[in-house]
Amino acid sequence: MQQYERAYRQAFLDAARKADPKWEIGKPIKSGALDGITRKSVESTLKKSGGSLDIQI
Repeated sequence: MQQYERAYRQAFLDAARKADPKWEIGKPIKSGALDGITRKSVESTLKKSGGSLDIQI
């Protein structure tokens, strides 16, 4: 479960920084910046490795 949480958190951070490279945590995120984040897009960054899921960076 922690790997999913990390993957979603990273997806949100990446999207916010893509929309505004000077964005910092705690600041407002540009409108629409997170619209492209879906379960499928987040899960595509995960891969099965043995019995666990690893985040691909």
